Amino acid sequence: MKKQVPNPLDLGLSIHKWGDKPAERRGDVVSLFSAIIVIAFFLPLLLQAVLPTKEMALAQTQAVGKYPSVGSELAVVPALSESNAASNSECSLPEKLRNQEYEESWDKVTSYCQEITAASKRYGIDPEVIAAIILMESGGDVSAISTSGATGLMQIMPSDGYASTFNCINGPCFSNRPKTVELLDPEFNINFGVQLLANYVHSYGDLREGLFHYGPLDMGYEGYADKVLLLAEHIKNK
Repeated sequence: MKKQVPNPLDLGLSIHKWGDKPAERRGDVVSLFSAIIVIAFFLPLLLQAVLPTKEMALAQTQAVGKYPSVGSELAVVPALSESNAASNSECSLPEKLRNQEYEESWDKVTSYCQEITAASKRYGIDPEVIAAIILMESGGDVSAISTSGATGLMQIMPSDGYASTFNCINGPCFSNRPKTVELLDPEFNINFGVQLLANYVHSYGDLREGLFHYGPLDMGYEGYADKVLLLAEHIKNK
C-alpha cells in the first residue's frame, strides 16, 4: 500500500489554527506571571526556613597556607610564609592555670603550645584565644570526636562521618572540609581552626562576632563567644 504524504498546505493550516488562540496565550502569560510573583514572594521565606545559614557559612570557609589538600579559593585571610610563622614561636602561654574548671586540662593544651604560637603568628589570632577555644572544645584531647562529628583539638566538622549527614541547600554543608583523619593531626587541626576563626573575624568585623560564628549554633554570644574571651583574658593575666 502506498504511503500517503501529507499535503504541506494542509499542515501549514493546521499549525496556523493551533497557534491562533490569543485568549489561551494570554491566559498562559498571566499564569506564568502569577507563578513568578508567587515564587519571588515565597522563595526567601523558604530559604530562611530550610537553610541553616551558620552551617552554610562554615561549609564555605576553608583553611589555606601550608596544607595543599585544603582549597584556597574561598579563604579571605592570607597566611604568612612558613619561615615567618615559625620564627620566634616560643611558647607565650603560662605554665599553670588557676581555674577550677580547666586546670587539669591545661597541661594537655600547653603540650601544643608551639603549634598554637605558630598559628597565632600566621593568622593574627592571640594564642590565649586559641588556647581558650581548645580548652573549651576538647580539653586538649587530640582524639576528641563529638556526637555531631566535630573532631580534634578545636572541634572542627569534617567532610566525612556523621558530619556528612548535615545538608544545606547546595548539598552537604561540610563537603569542602578535610576528612576526620586529617583533623586528628594536632598541627593540622590547630591551623585549620585558627584560619577558620580568622576568616570569620575578617568577614564579620571583630573577634566576638568571629567567635560567635565559629562556635556551636545553640550557644549564642554569652554561651560561647563571651566565655572564650573571658577565659582568654584569664589565661593572659596568669
